[in-house]
Amino acid sequence: MAVTSSTRRAVYSGNGLVSTFSFPFLVFDPTQVACTISSAVVGQVELTYGTDFTVSVNGALAGPGGTVTLANALPAGYTLTIISALPFLQEAAISSAGGFWPGVINPIIDYLAILSQQLLDMIQNPTNLPALQRISYAETFSVTGTAVHITFPSLTFATAPTIYICVNGNNSAVSWVLNQTVVGAASYYTSMDITFAAGAVGLQFSLIVVSNG
Repeated sequence: MAVTSSTRRAVYSGNGLVSTFSFPFLVFDPTQVACTISSAVVGQVELTYGTDFTVSVNGALAGPGGTVTLANALPAGYTLTIISALPFLQEAAISSAGGFWPGVINPIIDYLAILSQQLLDMIQNPTNLPALQRISYAETFSVTGTAVHITFPSLTFATAPTIYICVNGNNSAVSWVLNQTVVGAASYYTSMDITFAAGAVGLQFSLIVVSNG
């Protein structure tokens, strides 16, 4: 199958009712499709294949493309971006004694063309590149009790962030649990519960939350 279009993405706005969305580009396997949702609330979050969404790829007669089905309808105010995510590999091997069959050669050429288009899409849409790990939230609090609940202000994390807690220079007398909230088609870490040793009450502690964006 020829690669006749350079389009490598499809973008949709949610209305809270629709969970199925089509995409026009060629992929060779359902796992070669990636999806992100974004909004003013959660920023941009990558969805997990098989959990947050599934993919149905068109057959040869139907042409390139397919359908993404979210686990839940895309909420109003959210944007869904569907892109191709072929691995940057070329695993086909042609032996010197074998035939150069079109059914073998054409997919190899198509695959390499698609990888070039994915690189171009990354350059044109840099927000889809993985974010560098960074400090997303840092603040100093007083230990008012052995159990303290902290809500991240206007911040949610699709993957568990790394937490650093230091009580007056000591980080050995504290434990914590991250809490998740379901929003739309995915869940996010939005708060945490911290447990201090009794001797920490009345002291100051510093909280640092490190994430990949």
